[in-house]
Order: sequence, then structure tokens, then C-alpha cells
Amino acid sequence: MSYWLVMKTADAGERPFPISKERTVIGRGPRSDLRIAMPTVAQRHCELILRKDELQLTDLGSDEGTLRNGHRVEHAKLGHSDQLTVGPITFEVRVTRESPGALPELKTGRKASPDPTP
Repeated sequence: MSYWLVMKTADAGERPFPISKERTVIGRGPRSDLRIAMPTVAQRHCELILRKDELQLTDLGSDEGTLRNGHRVEHAKLGHSDQLTVGPITFEVRVTRESPGALPELKTGRKASPDPTP
């Protein structure tokens, strides 16, 4: 199984971010695994924990909170099509049955950005 966070882009495309490590920190800080350089995102905003085909979300005490499907959560299990909102950025969780690393089906936009920061 592969887990992905997919961000909608301004040009109506989608940008995938693989979740392949056991722990993935999302935040504004330079040591975050998935960096969102926005002032409403905490240095270490939330953490994703991948264990045995399950993806768990934990808010790391952020002021703005972390949302799952529009609701603020401290801890939550994430599944296919769940919406994860961190600051102003919303990702859709995609789970593929293919081998780890297999890209999910994406909508393409007019252009791709080489910068990994959303």
C-alpha cells in the first residue's frame, strides 16, 4: 500500500507528496519533512505515523489546530479521501493498493512547480 497527501494547485492540478517514512512531521520549520512556509503553520504543526497499513495523525500543539474533514482534531486515523488541513493548505489523503511509491491517479494542471513547498 502507498499513502499520499495530494494538494490542489492554483491551476486546478494536483501535487502529490508521498508518506513513506514511519514518522512524517508537517510544519513551517526547516527540519519538517513536509514544509509549509506560511505564518499560520507552526514550526512542528502535526505528525503522521505510518504503521501496518494505517495512517495516524497527531496535532503537535499547534495554535491554529489541525483539521480532518473540516473538524479540529488532536488525534485521528486518516483514510482514503479524508481531507487534512494544515494552516491554509488542504490535502486529500490517497491510498493506493499498488506497491509503495506508486503514484496515485492525479489531475494535471497547466504547469508544475519545481519547489516542494506548497
